[in-house]
Amino acid sequence: IMRQNRSIRIKMSEVQRKQRAVLEQHVIERTTELSIVNEELKCEAESHRLLINALNESEEKFRTISASARDAIIMLDNDGIVTYWNKAAENIFGYSRDEVFGIELQKLIIPEKMRETHINGFKKFKDTGSGPVIGKTLELTAIGEDGKEFSVEISISAVKIKEKWNAIGIVRDITSRKQAEMELERYKNDLESLVEVRTRKLKTTQAQLVRKEGFAVIGQISGSIAHDIRHPLTTIKNSAFFLNQTLKDSDEKTKKHLKLIDSEINHADDIIAGIMRLSKSKKPKQSRNNIN
Repeated sequence: IMRQNRSIRIKMSEVQRKQRAVLEQHVIERTTELSIVNEELKCEAESHRLLINALNESEEKFRTISASARDAIIMLDNDGIVTYWNKAAENIFGYSRDEVFGIELQKLIIPEKMRETHINGFKKFKDTGSGPVIGKTLELTAIGEDGKEFSVEISISAVKIKEKWNAIGIVRDITSRKQAEMELERYKNDLESLVEVRTRKLKTTQAQLVRKEGFAVIGQISGSIAHDIRHPLTTIKNSAFFLNQTLKDSDEKTKKHLKLIDSEINHADDIIAGIMRLSKSKKPKQSRNNIN
């Protein structure tokens, strides 16, 4: 019995030794696994920390850029509710960030005459993320907190967040630019009117110069005519006078033709005198008249 008990104890010791060895091996393996998992968790935690830092840095950059931007940056959720409103939006529209959060944009800055169009367009945007204004830059009319309408330039983009379409709008107040454009248009019209007036004056001046040049030419021609034609006319007139004196006793037919020669010479001389008067410029003479 003692030998059997001893044998049993030896076998039990052997089994326990083997079990202990297996357990130790299992502990070593689990320790190794836990060490690996622990290292992985450390790496993951470090990656997570770096990611959080990068995200915080990115958010800080976005906040800095957004706060310093001169254009309004506005974000709407899938229901058209304002979820982001930067400093420039406060300055342009007059509403603070706390005043607009949780409120539909169309109730804030869209004129009443345009709200129905906005509502209908946003219904399509909610489902598809598309619309007639998405991805475009448009000039529209907005309304501020004071109720006054003014011109804005707006660019709208679509972004999907948690499977729902959100809208991001960048809005610029272009009131000064529109005023400058109107002023430039006014200057343009004034310049066109001035050019038209100056053109008429130049045409009038040109016509006067042409008229004066024409008179000068007429004067030259009339002077030539007076010199070249009056001389032979004088000779013919003298000859007719001589014949009239010589042929005092001639028949009536001869006397008639001599008088006709003398009459036509006088008529020709009157024509030359008229041309000479036309070619000479005369100063206008003032006289008192009844304008009625």
